[in-house]
Amino acid sequence: MTEDYQKQQSRQLDREAKDRAIGAARSAKRREEQTKRSGLSTTTTGLKLREKAIDGVVAEIQRQIDIQEIPRRGAKASWYQYIADTYDDGQGNILPTVTLSEIAETALIVCLDAVGNQWTWNATLSYEGRAFEMTRFAA
Repeated sequence: MTEDYQKQQSRQLDREAKDRAIGAARSAKRREEQTKRSGLSTTTTGLKLREKAIDGVVAEIQRQIDIQEIPRRGAKASWYQYIADTYDDGQGNILPTVTLSEIAETALIVCLDAVGNQWTWNATLSYEGRAFEMTRFAA
């Protein structure tokens, strides 16, 4: 009886190990297909990366805005007008059209997708511009 039980246990452990291996392979394949379809930004790893990086990106965008707001001769950078755009909410509050965190989130999503899809720098800039336009439109 114990010998039969040990054989049965062994077969059960073998089946479980085989099923785990099949599941891991299926999961890896789905992750790869998702990355091809939607990019790295839609993966759990991409989300975790964005969460860690968002504050740093917001700080850098604010630093670049501050540089543009220093009084000096010459025109501001072409992007400044879109980032610094504001509106009146009807209650006397002047609010930014798009928040810096929304801008940073859009930038990080496009950058992750650029890495996952191996876009060139110029293609990344083009996609980033389109994504920013859509972010502003949605706002």
